[in-house]
Amino acid sequence: MFELISYARNLLFSKIGSVEKYLPTRNSKLMTIPVATGMETNPECYIREGYNINATIFRCINLLATSVAKIPVIVMDGDEEIENHPALEFIKKPNLMQTREEFVEGGVAFYSLLGNSYTYRTVSGNNEPLEAYNLNPVHMRVGARNDSPLPAGYIFQGPVGEPIHFDFNDITGECDILHIKSFNPSTVQHAHLVGMSPVSACAINVDQENSANKWNFSLLENSASPSGILSTEEALSEDQYLELKKQAVDKFQGKLNAGQVPILHSGLAWQALTMSPKDMEWLEGKNVNSRDICKAFDTPPQLVFIKGDSTYANNEQADLSYHENKVIPVARKYWAAMTKWLQQSFPGTWRFELKLDEVPALAPRREILWQRAQNNSFMTTDEKRKMVGLPNSEQDNADVVLVPAGLIPLEQVGLEPTPPDTSDFDDEENEDEQEE
Repeated sequence: MFELISYARNLLFSKIGSVEKYLPTRNSKLMTIPVATGMETNPECYIREGYNINATIFRCINLLATSVAKIPVIVMDGDEEIENHPALEFIKKPNLMQTREEFVEGGVAFYSLLGNSYTYRTVSGNNEPLEAYNLNPVHMRVGARNDSPLPAGYIFQGPVGEPIHFDFNDITGECDILHIKSFNPSTVQHAHLVGMSPVSACAINVDQENSANKWNFSLLENSASPSGILSTEEALSEDQYLELKKQAVDKFQGKLNAGQVPILHSGLAWQALTMSPKDMEWLEGKNVNSRDICKAFDTPPQLVFIKGDSTYANNEQADLSYHENKVIPVARKYWAAMTKWLQQSFPGTWRFELKLDEVPALAPRREILWQRAQNNSFMTTDEKRKMVGLPNSEQDNADVVLVPAGLIPLEQVGLEPTPPDTSDFDDEENEDEQEE
């Protein structure tokens, strides 16, 4: 058992070699992460130019990953909750280094950034999972078959060491790798085996925003003002020109020389260049690029703190919409795939379910639902409880419709109340009197 766990840990650093399989042959091909046209052919540029230095992408990915990781999950079998299911116990502590939240956050972050998430598990002799780790999609390859839409297997190729292969059973679908991928519409053969990164849809916007940040940084280093022109009426020799240029760079450029006053002689004149209103439009252009990036990641710009954006009335509505349209669908996709994967080790009809009642962002929607259930007059108590996610009540009459006692038909509104028919009661009294 210890050897299997060590194998999983060393796998992350590619220190263990294995027989290389699924190499490109006549019947197979290796599929990698697709990249956008014009960008580097290495998907690592998505990490370097996107996540590492672009604040908008960093915020979008972390917001989704942390939001999904914070949603509690339970195990259900039909309508019954199973509190101590082994799959739930395993996912609470997937490995010795991560909690459930950290583990889920890493998997969703890879999926959001690169369109692919790969999770590896070690199993015991009876096929029970011991540990699980998220693998960097940059180091993963998918073996494709020309005669089948199913993958031939997976290869992990780390920075060092030999490639490690994982078999995919094309009959049962069993594999030690869980691959969650986004939709990929590419017409390249076998492109369906790998997901498409959302960075591909906003690659130009990422480059523009990064360039704007670099331009702004250069401007700040130059005393937050554009350059100027040194002019003279006399002709300069080549040596004089080079020396003057060197002095200008050494004494007046860079953040250490910001604000220095030039002292000129020999007929030299300094003319500062000013920025026109059109030149200042780069700031608004930067915000436009940030909004386009948010569109690619399905994130409301308000939650990324983009100035001037007011798509929603307040952050509470933006957060509610974000959870309903993005966070919850991604979370359900993640846990549905995790259910199918772990059912290989824990057979049954069980499934992971999101516990949405404990998500603070959905509180406004829960208040509306509770109000609707409370004001409903044609449902039983048990039906109302089921509507808001509660179990059936053990009280009497919980399965019958209860209505207010004061309700009367509309046509009787304003009429004098009809006296009760007491004829039968009077007849009974007369009969009693006659008998006496």
